[in-house]
Amino acid sequence: MLLPSIHIDHYNAREMADSALALEPTNVKARFRRGCAFAQKGELSQAREDFEWTIRMEPANSAAKRELKIILKQIKSERCYI
Repeated sequence: MLLPSIHIDHYNAREMADSALALEPTNVKARFRRGCAFAQKGELSQAREDFEWTIRMEPANSAAKRELKIILKQIKSERCYI
């Protein structure tokens, strides 16, 4: 069974970020990209952890702040439906 290419891209992005983090656990760009991959797959709590970590390491990282804001809105909206 072939997966749609969009899913393969997010899977590969996460795998590549995990590989980079295995070599260099403090790689901010890899952590941010893994957070983006988690977010695209709907794995919001994992994405949140990666974006929060990125912001702790780089407080001025506007991309991570923007993505965290989006994730927090999605998490809040999911809680409203429970």
